[in-house]
Amino acid sequence: MRLRTLAVVAATTLMSVVAIQPARATPGAEDWVARLPTAGYPVDEVDGIAVSPDGARVFVAGSFGHFAGASIEVVAYDAAGAELWSAHFRGPGPYDDEVGGIAVSPDGSMVYVAGTSSTDSTKRNYITFAFDSKTGTRVWQKRYSSPVGSSFDAAAALAVSPDGSNVFVTGAADGGPQGTDYVTVAYDAATGQRRWTARYAGPFRDNARAIGISPDGEAVFVSGFSLSNTGLDIVTIAYGAGTGAELWNARYNGPISRDDQANAMAVGPDGSSLYVTGFSDGVNRKRDFVTVAYNTTSGTQRWARRYNGPADWNDNAKSVAVSPDGSRLFVTGYRTGHSGRDYETIAYSSAGGRLWMRAHDGPAHIDDQATAVGVSPDGTQVFVTGVQRASFTDLQYGTLAYRADSGGRIWGAILDGGSAAELAVNPSGSDVYVTGVNDSDFATVAYSLN
Repeated sequence: MRLRTLAVVAATTLMSVVAIQPARATPGAEDWVARLPTAGYPVDEVDGIAVSPDGARVFVAGSFGHFAGASIEVVAYDAAGAELWSAHFRGPGPYDDEVGGIAVSPDGSMVYVAGTSSTDSTKRNYITFAFDSKTGTRVWQKRYSSPVGSSFDAAAALAVSPDGSNVFVTGAADGGPQGTDYVTVAYDAATGQRRWTARYAGPFRDNARAIGISPDGEAVFVSGFSLSNTGLDIVTIAYGAGTGAELWNARYNGPISRDDQANAMAVGPDGSSLYVTGFSDGVNRKRDFVTVAYNTTSGTQRWARRYNGPADWNDNAKSVAVSPDGSRLFVTGYRTGHSGRDYETIAYSSAGGRLWMRAHDGPAHIDDQATAVGVSPDGTQVFVTGVQRASFTDLQYGTLAYRADSGGRIWGAILDGGSAAELAVNPSGSDVYVTGVNDSDFATVAYSLN
């Protein structure tokens, strides 16, 4: 089957339904909702959102699922929620094409999307795209196929260097009989030419899940999990951004030497600290939040903090963000309470002191899960989104705003009929954007911040 190229889909083919309020009201008011219809496919997933540096455009990426395999979809909106362009990609292989991450160049001219695409029944590869941010024109498209094993590779995260010269993609690539390895690939951001490839091969299976870059652009950090003789450990690695040479690697093995996994990371704005968050098995073999801080130069662990929810059951941190001044970091995910899962958001000082903690139990008082966290540009507000239940069968986007200093709740907002997956804040501080799947469509909602 011939590989189909990415094409900008005309608005007449995939039209956003946009509801725009005439003026902003109070903070937390819904400014607009934009939908990308998915033709009722049974499996849809949104995997990334990004905002241009000038705040003029919002980009969403995810997958439309169907019985022949899922396709990658990217859509761009202006700041008022009007669709600017959309792009579609379906690879020639039988497996799903899936998004791992999205990022915008520092000058706002390009949008990069990384994911996974199959070429035939035996191979899945990393795939990375560059789009013109104004038109959606595909500038380049590159695949990475592991030379080891059967090449069953999956990209999980993407980042762009602060000067816009490089794009970095990481994930899990075939490592042969022992399973998968961390593989990180650097591309020239303008041409897509591969600059270097770095591989971390532990004794068994390894899977990178998160990526970050130092503010000076000199180092790239990846983290995820590495299987040891006793279970999964969090392994975090620093590479030189110019060469891919390993600078350091650090392993976190929890208190009972069982399963530990990184889900997200953030780099402090002064570049001295790296924060990794995820889950770690506690003494009862149930998962706890874990957040680990590292010195970015040496990889030395500065501190590690754990949180065990009230039911002493499974808890999982899914997202982390750092305040613009670097004094606080915010972790969110789900805890298990006495009536099911709840959102849990924790604020720490940069030294690891717990500043506040806030849980959120949805209207049905059953399973609710936070998926993403963000901070306002002035550092005064923290935003959390996820999926909450209105009943056993009805899901909602549930979005909350807290005071960054105290954890006091400022507002809450609901979008009925779906699951929120990702969140981004406009650099101007005007809006917070939440995206996910709502009534079988990609749906992005903008909430006013002023």
